[in-house]
Amino acid sequence: MGSPPYIFDLNAPLLQLSPRDAWRLRDACEGTAIFGGTGSGKSSGSGRALARAFLRAGFGGIVLCAKQDEERERWRSYVRETGRARSLIVFDASGTRRFNFLEYEMARARDAGTFDIGNIVLLFMRIADAASASGGKKQDREPFWRDAVRGMLKNAILALWHGRGRVRLSEIMRMVDTGPSSAQQLHDREWRQASFHYETLRLMMDEPVHPIAREEAEEVAMYWPRLFTRYGEKTTGGIVATLATMVDPFLTGKMRELFTTSTNIVPEMTHQGAIILIDLPVKQWHEAGLIAQHIFKFLWQRATESRPVTPTTRPVFLWADECQFFASEYDNEFQSTARRSVACSVYLTQNLSGLYHHIPAEKPEHAAENLLGNFQTKIFHGNTNTPTNTWAAEMIGKTVQWRRNVGENEGHSESTGSSYGESRSESRGINVGITDGGGENSGSSSSSSNMNYTSSGSSGTSTSWGRSEGSNRSLSGGITTGTNENRSINTGRSQGASEVIDYQLQPNAFTMLRSGGEEHGFIVDGIVVKAKRWKHSGSVWLPCEFPQD
Repeated sequence: MGSPPYIFDLNAPLLQLSPRDAWRLRDACEGTAIFGGTGSGKSSGSGRALARAFLRAGFGGIVLCAKQDEERERWRSYVRETGRARSLIVFDASGTRRFNFLEYEMARARDAGTFDIGNIVLLFMRIADAASASGGKKQDREPFWRDAVRGMLKNAILALWHGRGRVRLSEIMRMVDTGPSSAQQLHDREWRQASFHYETLRLMMDEPVHPIAREEAEEVAMYWPRLFTRYGEKTTGGIVATLATMVDPFLTGKMRELFTTSTNIVPEMTHQGAIILIDLPVKQWHEAGLIAQHIFKFLWQRATESRPVTPTTRPVFLWADECQFFASEYDNEFQSTARRSVACSVYLTQNLSGLYHHIPAEKPEHAAENLLGNFQTKIFHGNTNTPTNTWAAEMIGKTVQWRRNVGENEGHSESTGSSYGESRSESRGINVGITDGGGENSGSSSSSSNMNYTSSGSSGTSTSWGRSEGSNRSLSGGITTGTNENRSINTGRSQGASEVIDYQLQPNAFTMLRSGGEEHGFIVDGIVVKAKRWKHSGSVWLPCEFPQD
């Protein structure tokens, strides 16, 4: 596998987020955390964009796997699309690749010119952290048990190194398992003859393979009887059980083959451009797969921190989807100097609540926020987790804003009435009229003729009288009824504005981001937050669209 060309200028753009804003190598080296609910498009949206950018830029790196098959197929697609297929190395259960992590760490110590027992013990404490994280344990008594296990490991490794000239995982447990079960057993001749533990201490004292000061050798030998005097048999048994929990997954089966035999893959291969995908998914290998990936991750971090760095050093990356399974206490220390090491960490998770659940700390919220504080770029996709959305809104911050006030009012009145009236009148009257009258008349008449003579006359008298009488009565009345109805409606509208301090982006805005797929035109919405002012938005947050194809 030849080393691919690579970008090393910290100001080189890796991803164009807007017409005016680029995400640069410098930004990548400061760490990236991506959040999004199930189906939000975080892996196929911004995750895909960043991964392809790293590959196109010639980075080496390691990829941790939580889900069976999914991460492997995704990265195989990425390397094909970017012309990096020859750089991919899959470390899986086939046994093609093996990594004896204990011999590797001891070889690094020898190359440094000294045998540093502290580094070996620290490696095992990282294993202990991984074992705790696999069950989401909060370990209220953690300081005591950590110190006790650390002491047992230190003295077992020192005895093996100086007494037998080597340190093997199986022999650490033999040293512990064949140790005395009580202070009195140290004086049992039969136990001494059969005990691997006792013989190792004798070799260290009398025939050391690697020189050791007499005083130091005596301190190691006296540790075991002091253990019972200080803690008693029951507590000592608990310490041994804790150590066994850390080591047992690697003493049998596939994990023993992969991690305690030979070595043909080492973290430093990524410094030459290799992409090491550790395909031992948590959902398939459970605690053993989780501890194995924690070991490789920790040793990769240590190797990356200690490599010589020049202005042209190849950038490398650490990729952890479902990072709640892989986060550790050492991440804070590593990330604080990652830019100097030209190392780009990308952690993807669904929400804060899941991260809290898996961090084995007494106050997981503080531990998680401390860890995330070292990731300077944060990308938020669609989410319905209230703590995550509120945290994002708080991070973006509040500003003085003018809030428009609009008011409407409506009045409604109605009245109904009825009336009733009745009237009557009556009149009566009598009238009488009498008339009396009379008259007389008389007359006479005569006539003559020449031929004869006649004479005639007449007279007469007339009298009249009359009376009239009458009465009248009239009756009148009436009834009147009536109704009346009045109705009125009044409306009004008022507008105004007031100055308030409020979120730049409300928490519920994160519930409405597009999640890709055919329904959304294969576009995933993301809010990119960084402690800088983006040119396009004029703020610390930048709305972005990430295509899925």
